[in-house]
Amino acid sequence: MQTQIQTTRLPNGITVVTDQALHFQAAAISMKFAVGSAHEPEELSGISHLLEHLIFRGSDQLNGNAFQQAIGAVGANINGQTNEDTTTYTASALNEDLGPTLKVFADVLCNPKLDEEDIKLEKQIVEQENCRGCASCTMRDSLYAVAYPDQPLRHPVVGYEDTIESITRDDLLAYHAQHYVTGNLIVSVVSAAEHEDVVAHVKDAFANLPNGPRSAMPIFEFTPGEIGISSGGDRAAIQIHYDLSGLTEDQRRCLDFYSEILGGHGFSKLMEELREKRGLVYSAWTFEDEIGANRFMNVSVWCDSRKITEVTDLIGKCMYDLAHNLTEQDLNEAKRRCRTGILQFLDNLTLRADMNAADELYGVTVRDPFKRVATYLDISLEYLRNVSQELLKQEPAIFLGGSQRSMPSFDRVRAALKGETAPEKPKRGRLFSLVN
Repeated sequence: MQTQIQTTRLPNGITVVTDQALHFQAAAISMKFAVGSAHEPEELSGISHLLEHLIFRGSDQLNGNAFQQAIGAVGANINGQTNEDTTTYTASALNEDLGPTLKVFADVLCNPKLDEEDIKLEKQIVEQENCRGCASCTMRDSLYAVAYPDQPLRHPVVGYEDTIESITRDDLLAYHAQHYVTGNLIVSVVSAAEHEDVVAHVKDAFANLPNGPRSAMPIFEFTPGEIGISSGGDRAAIQIHYDLSGLTEDQRRCLDFYSEILGGHGFSKLMEELREKRGLVYSAWTFEDEIGANRFMNVSVWCDSRKITEVTDLIGKCMYDLAHNLTEQDLNEAKRRCRTGILQFLDNLTLRADMNAADELYGVTVRDPFKRVATYLDISLEYLRNVSQELLKQEPAIFLGGSQRSMPSFDRVRAALKGETAPEKPKRGRLFSLVN
C-alpha cells in the first residue's frame, strides 16, 4: 500500500494535509487547533476543555439538536479531545460525504452558540468528568508540579472546580476569538479524494473562520525534582520521568526502542523481572508523550506499599542492566513490533489522519510510514546502547507514593538508576523496647 501525503498552507493560514487512501470507502478528518491547557491563564484553567464540550452544543445557525441531526444525516461519527497543547475534533464518514461533513462541523467551530444554559449544563458535565484527584491524577499533577514548577503543565487539562465555575460566557467568547483562528488550524484528511478537492472543501467550509496567527508552541523548563506522598493505603506508586527535549530525532528514536523493550508491552523487561519472576506487581509500563516543544519518557509502576523499596531497587537495576546489556535479539524483536505498530496506522483512518496532523504541528520530518519504519530499522545496537546509557546519566523527576515507613530514600532510587548503591543512613532509634 502506497501513501501520498500532501500539504498546502492556504493564504489565510489554514494548513491542509491529505493522505490518499484509494481502496477505502471511508474518509477520516482531524481538525486540530494548536491550543490546549498549557495556553490557559491560571485563573481560567480548564477553559480549553470546556470550550471543546460547548462546540458540540451547536452554532447560531444550528442548535445542538440540529447539529447532531445534520451530522446524522450524512452518517458521520464525531468526537473531540483536549490535551495540554491541542484541541482536536475528529469525524469519519463515507468519501462521498466528506464535503458536507466538513461544512457542518466547520459551522460550529467557526460560530459556536455558547448559550448561557448550555454553559451551565456543560459545567455540570465537566464536573462529572473531573476525577477530583484520583491516585493516577494526583501522581501526574504532583510530579509535574515539581518537574515543571510554576508552569501551566502542572494544571490538569479539565481544570479545577473553582476555575471552571468562574468561567463566563465572555471568557469563552474571548478565548475562542483568540485561538480558533486560521493560523491555528490544521485540517488533516485521509480519503480517496484528490488533494485539490480536499483543499477546495476546506476553503469553502472554513471561509468564516477569523484570520489570526498560530499560538506559540509551549516550552517547559524541566527540573529533576522529587516528591513523596504518604498515604495510609496498601498501594504504592512509582513514576520516574525523563525530559528528552534536548535530544535529536535519531536519539529519540533510540529511546523509543529502549522504552518499548523496558516496559512497552506485556512481555517487557520490567514485567519479566517484577511480575513473572517475583509476582510483585500486576503491571509495569513505560510511556512517552510530546507536549509542545517537550518530549517525555515515563516509567510507572504500582505495587504493594510494603514492597516499594524492593520494587524501586529492581526498577533501577532493570533499567541500568538493559541499557548496558541490550542484545541483538532485543533490538530485532523491537524492530518487528515497531514495524507492526507504525503500519497498523494505515488501516485505522482516524488515527492516521490525527497522526498526520500531529506530524505537521510538531514539525516531524519523516512523514511517510514506510520511510519512518526504515529510520527505525537503521538503528544499530551500539548506538542504542550509547543513547540509553546517556539517558541514565541524567537526573529524572521522581514520584513516590505510599506508606512513609516503607518508602525508600530518593538518593537510593537515583543511585539504583546509575548502577550504584546509595550510602546507608543511620537507622532511627526504636520508640519502644522489650523489658525482661
